[in-house]
Amino acid sequence: MVFNMALPGSYKKKINISRDRPNIEYPYIMESGAAENMKDMIIDKDTYLPKGVLHIDLDAGFKDFVTENMALTLNGNKVPVFMMGIQKWTEFSKTWNFSDEYKNIKIPFVNIVRQPDTKPGTNPSLIYNIPQGKSFIYSEVPTWDGNRKGVDIYKIPQPIPIDINYDVRIFAYRQQDLNKFNAIVFKHFQSRQAYAVVNGHYIPIILEDTSDESQITDLDNKRFYVQLYSFMLQGFILDPEDFEVTPAISRTFTVVEKS
Repeated sequence: MVFNMALPGSYKKKINISRDRPNIEYPYIMESGAAENMKDMIIDKDTYLPKGVLHIDLDAGFKDFVTENMALTLNGNKVPVFMMGIQKWTEFSKTWNFSDEYKNIKIPFVNIVRQPDTKPGTNPSLIYNIPQGKSFIYSEVPTWDGNRKGVDIYKIPQPIPIDINYDVRIFAYRQQDLNKFNAIVFKHFQSRQAYAVVNGHYIPIILEDTSDESQITDLDNKRFYVQLYSFMLQGFILDPEDFEVTPAISRTFTVVEKS
């Protein structure tokens, strides 16, 4: 049997990163327990690359965090959570399903408004530690096409840190309902920050401020309380379009029969 060594010349121009994983054992990866569950949560389905994170993913992750971790139940009913822009809130408030016979939004409810400006990130674990544009090795993946055995190098860029601000308001008729929601919020943020899981990545959220916007001075209309909580999500952008897959050394197995 003769072994021929083949070296690739440059980047692979065409590669299917969604192919099925080969049936190869990897002694350096723990394949059971919590470590395996964490790996499957972070790595994209059927690839060896991490799941990307874009603005829409961060918005969805924050809404899921509020809905699941700050859930408020009153009289056996879960208080609904809405997320929208400032302009859309006025437009849709008269036509949402959670409305009374006069097409007004029922109280209590929780509303999330994302501030339109995205600021440079302040998460210290992500800023100023990798030169701009440089990628680093994420994984070395063995390959086998039936004849050639090799390794592909998977590279990803440094995630781009960004900060996004969200305003969370609870609308309620009773002070005790505000107190209950307030206790839920401060329980999760007793250490100043909590974490949302976005595509398997843990993203810190900081409670920055609270204020009162209650409408209790207008005697002509029904009075209600509004409590405002200001949050900052210290997220990042990880664009799958910037991922790189390059071949490493491969071996070709050639069988020669002697006559």
